[in-house]
Amino acid sequence: MGPPGCPHPHRRLSPEVLTPRAPTRSPRPRIAALIPTLGADVARLRRSVEAVRAQHDDVELEVVCVVNRAGPLSAELADLEELDARVVSAGLNLGWAGGLAFARSLVDADLLWLVQDDMAPARTCLAELRRALDDDDGLAVVSPLVVTADGMVPPHSCGASIDDSGALTALIPAEATAVGDIHPQTWGDYVPSRGMLIRRQDWDAVGGMDPRYYPVLWADADLCAALNARGRRFAIATRAECQHQINGSLPGGLGPILHARNRELFLAKWRASAAALAVADPLRPSSVNDLDGVVDARLERQLLGVVAQSASDALLHVSRHLMAEVRAERTRANRAEQDAVELRATWSWRLTAPLRALARLGARDRR
Repeated sequence: MGPPGCPHPHRRLSPEVLTPRAPTRSPRPRIAALIPTLGADVARLRRSVEAVRAQHDDVELEVVCVVNRAGPLSAELADLEELDARVVSAGLNLGWAGGLAFARSLVDADLLWLVQDDMAPARTCLAELRRALDDDDGLAVVSPLVVTADGMVPPHSCGASIDDSGALTALIPAEATAVGDIHPQTWGDYVPSRGMLIRRQDWDAVGGMDPRYYPVLWADADLCAALNARGRRFAIATRAECQHQINGSLPGGLGPILHARNRELFLAKWRASAAALAVADPLRPSSVNDLDGVVDARLERQLLGVVAQSASDALLHVSRHLMAEVRAERTRANRAEQDAVELRATWSWRLTAPLRALARLGARDRR
């Protein structure tokens, strides 16, 4: 999968407000819930699948879990098939976007429901998402509200605007807000992908999510940019709700590093002021055929190549960041050592040597 085409790659995004119209719900649409997962927290994944299966909506719903790791499926993961979920091992970590691309290749559905393994949709979530799409043919994508146990929508959980430096501005909402106070509006430059419902033809038209945003972060902003460039819109369905453990699968220390790396990729694609993102990386495998017998044979070689490059790029970016921190810490340690050497060379240090000796003797006697 390559990056989606775009006739105007640097124009500013301007999604419109969701405009309701007469409902045109189709009878029993086919929907595929796609759940990429690392499979590390099976109990959490099971809760997510159970919540998907508990939806109150008259649809043909297929559930596909793509396990983004090497090795055979554990018994716990295989047991998810009891919930009428298809569980597939990718054989490596494809990332969020890559896992969705693989899952999409396995299904034939009218709508794709992008479900993160750390979210639990409310029972009416899918019905409300589908209602929002049925009510407005101009919408390609709708996402649900994240609602906490006390009925609040967390800050920056509905989207934001993105300026030419990649900074997120006009966060929606700006602060924790009651569900009843979230109203249809212009949602900025993107809506989050957790729980996103997208028409299959819109997904396919832009090539899906770009797997170069590895392993997560900024893929949803890129998808919304690609859809907007084709004249399609996105929105939050304010009556659809879910619970979500934000970044539940991403180690906390890596978040800011990967956010910065993937922001550079977004700017290079969608902002005229951005310099091209360098991707030369010696860590890339010489051939994706090296993975034969390890990964699922249905994985497209082009997707594997993009994921291999993206994974090594991300690793290189993280290692450079960590090495910069090590060098900075070494510089601070050397400076402190030099300060100590200079202090010991002063007359005051020499004159107070007897006092320090007495202090050490006193401490020894107290022990």
